[in-house]
Amino acid sequence: MDLLKKFDELNNRLSTLLEENKELKRQNKNFQEENHVLKEKLNERDYENLQEENKKLKQHVLNLEHQKNDQLRKYKNLQEENESLNMRETQFQQHIQNLEKQKSEQFEIFSQNLEKALGKLRLDDLHEDNVNNSKKDFILSSDELDEDNVNNPEKDESLNYMKDSTIQKVTIKKELIPPIDKSSFNKDNIRVVVGLDFGTTYSGFSYCHVADSENITTNDQWPENFGNLKTNTVLQYDYEYDRVESWGLPALAKRPSRRKNENRKRPVELFKLHLSNLSENLKPHLPNELDYKKAITDYLHEIGKFIKETIELRFQGIDFHKHVLLVLTVPTEYLEKDIDIMRECVHNAGLIAKRCSNKLQFTTESEAAAIYCMQNVLKEHDLLTSGTIFMIVDCGGGTIDITIRKLIGNNQLGEVTESTVRNYWMEGDPIERKLRNGCIDRFHCIAKRGTQVDTNEEFTTFFTPLSPMQAKVCFKIYYTTKDDAKYCDEPGMTLLGKFGVYLADSDESSKSGLLDKLFFAFIFGEMVISFIARNEISGQNYKTYFEVIPSDSL
Repeated sequence: MDLLKKFDELNNRLSTLLEENKELKRQNKNFQEENHVLKEKLNERDYENLQEENKKLKQHVLNLEHQKNDQLRKYKNLQEENESLNMRETQFQQHIQNLEKQKSEQFEIFSQNLEKALGKLRLDDLHEDNVNNSKKDFILSSDELDEDNVNNPEKDESLNYMKDSTIQKVTIKKELIPPIDKSSFNKDNIRVVVGLDFGTTYSGFSYCHVADSENITTNDQWPENFGNLKTNTVLQYDYEYDRVESWGLPALAKRPSRRKNENRKRPVELFKLHLSNLSENLKPHLPNELDYKKAITDYLHEIGKFIKETIELRFQGIDFHKHVLLVLTVPTEYLEKDIDIMRECVHNAGLIAKRCSNKLQFTTESEAAAIYCMQNVLKEHDLLTSGTIFMIVDCGGGTIDITIRKLIGNNQLGEVTESTVRNYWMEGDPIERKLRNGCIDRFHCIAKRGTQVDTNEEFTTFFTPLSPMQAKVCFKIYYTTKDDAKYCDEPGMTLLGKFGVYLADSDESSKSGLLDKLFFAFIFGEMVISFIARNEISGQNYKTYFEVIPSDSL
């Protein structure tokens, strides 16, 4: 019995132990699950911490990159400032050299002028008796002559003349001053020559002193643009397109303003193309508030101010309007009206004192290139012989011009010109062309296409006025490419302008007698045509005028 009882007790105890073991296993499992959950939470927290730390590290690296870029930018700016300082130092040294050279030139010019003055004093002493015999007369020297007097088609034997106070008549004083070419400018008054290349996309200029004409300087120092021979032909206006804010390269570099409506402003460029014979739909657009003539004038005004400052800095004692000859290049295809518009714009820009000033001369871009080619390339290859043919290819920013030139002797280039005048109706002309006054618009050839013309060569002809007492005559000047043209309204005829002569504009006309034969001389210059009209019997020169007819008014 005791054994059974003990066995039961042991069995009960074993069951209890098994239950306890089962409970312990269950608790262990719960502990493991809790441990797993805790591990997952711990891993997730560590991962987030790592992510945060990684993000901070990336931001730190980015900040270091920014600092590195800032340091590189500052280093680059320092390099540019250093280069700019070096360039300015070089320019300053060059300026010092130029001043030294200018000083030497001024001394040389002063010496030459002193020698000329002494020569004139000796010449005046030789003619002291002639001067004393004309106490009431006065002599007008070449330096005192107005440009209108130089261009006046009075007698051209001399630029110096005396005015008789008793009869109020101009007479010639030949003894004192030797005659000069009537088509030339007053060389004693011109001290500096400036060549201006006003281009479609880029513009530039060169200059030299007449005492050292071989030393030609091409400007390469522009506002905010150093080392380039040209600057941009660009303008930046204010909002009303009334005032120029910047020109050249700065006009392109200017950033748009953030103010309201200011973002509509754009640089104005390519306005020179409005002078060409492009069709209207191909011409560049300009703002409605801006006329192309104003744009050209404004740009010439801005670059003109820069040219004046350069000449004033380079040469002392220079009056730009009196002592500077401005030579402006124009495209070969420009018509006379285009050149006349350019002269108007140059005058309005303040580069010449008067619209008709002879201090402004034009030459075609192809002629300028041909002259340069003659004096350099042809000379270098020993090709300066009569009959040499060469081609000039001018690749500009907006146009390409190709011309073929031929040397015709003495290193001269030929020139082809055309012009016409009015004539009477003649037998054989269609009767329907006869006008009420018995005249006809008939083509009278003065210079034929293909004729080789020297600079300032004269073509002369004679006309008879409708009446000996006629006070004024007027001719229409035409040109054409046809060799057999007869009438002024034929296809291909182009009206150049009107040429007028005042036959009774002074007291001299009443003293010269009746006019029955009128002498005309057409002088073909480098870029202009000059006219002379005089009484063939008395030799009296008449006052003339020429009016260019715009093509849009025909």
